[in-house]
Amino acid sequence: MNSGNVLHRDINGQITAILNSARVRGVWQFELEKTLNFSKSHISESLRKLEDQGRIVRRREGGKVIRVWLTRYYPYPIKNVMRIWMLRAYEYLPMLHSVFSVFERAGYRIKIYPGNSGEEISTALSSGYADLAFLPTVTSIILSYSSNDIVILSGIASGCSGILKNSFSANEAVATTNASSMYALTNLRFSQKDVSIRAFNRVLPVMKEFLSGKLKYIALWEPYFSRCLSETGIEIDSTYSDLMDTIPCCAACTNSTFLKSAGSLIDSLLSEYAGMNMKSLTYILNSSLFRRICKMVFDEKLLKAIPFDQSAMKCFPFNGDLRKSIELLIDRLGIPIDPHIASRHIYR
Repeated sequence: MNSGNVLHRDINGQITAILNSARVRGVWQFELEKTLNFSKSHISESLRKLEDQGRIVRRREGGKVIRVWLTRYYPYPIKNVMRIWMLRAYEYLPMLHSVFSVFERAGYRIKIYPGNSGEEISTALSSGYADLAFLPTVTSIILSYSSNDIVILSGIASGCSGILKNSFSANEAVATTNASSMYALTNLRFSQKDVSIRAFNRVLPVMKEFLSGKLKYIALWEPYFSRCLSETGIEIDSTYSDLMDTIPCCAACTNSTFLKSAGSLIDSLLSEYAGMNMKSLTYILNSSLFRRICKMVFDEKLLKAIPFDQSAMKCFPFNGDLRKSIELLIDRLGIPIDPHIASRHIYR
């Protein structure tokens, strides 16, 4: 192997590690040159290559000083790039298909960053480095209320989740995710019960605990819901629809800066998604684009643990009155927010 290539791989790895630690703050280029034990010319060449590959962004600030970020943490829109932050969930896949259909046709490169929690996605959106974020509806309401910069574009889906029960477990505890529709579902179901609630971020480890009997209940979404339900002794306690009717469990959000730069494409995206029905969904599930999106959202390790199951696509695209749904959700959960004020943050 060429020694120059090895050198640049080494520099690239160290630069990436430093920028990953800095996240949204970024790092001054001169700080990288002082920190790394390589020549200024080698560092400059590595940064140029990383920039050409779309892995970093450099921005001149205060005259000649340059700040560097990983693309995923750059807190401003990037020309012809859309960065999507989301959880790994089946209900987002049809909307992702519409996103790719509209934005790739317009020449955008789309990057997907799967997160481990609603808090992580919320941080990405509020910090400006998520151009589009898929969040639990309840999280979207609270986040948009706390920041005039956040805009709720659309509900995404309803269904596709619920609470499961392990009939072999005697431990009266339920696992759920923090700041999420799953947490809201859990509170509605167990508000009058003597059941301890435990929050988690990483789903696969807590699934193993649930299946082994260490937890009696777990609130899950697809594909994890169907995967657990296929095991002996696991049964449905209640579904999302049982407790929330057709209120969307999740929503698509953006920030006002990206909306200003890509408003016409956002309009096209929402129009295309609003026209989706079960017939078009069947077509999408069998498309090459859908298969490509699945590989971007679900990494090889997860697909090995939980192979894609088309029959688990039980959610349906939301195309109802989002303002009315948000008012219902605020009332049902007792969120201390004026629903009329919350609705001001809904696009269109």
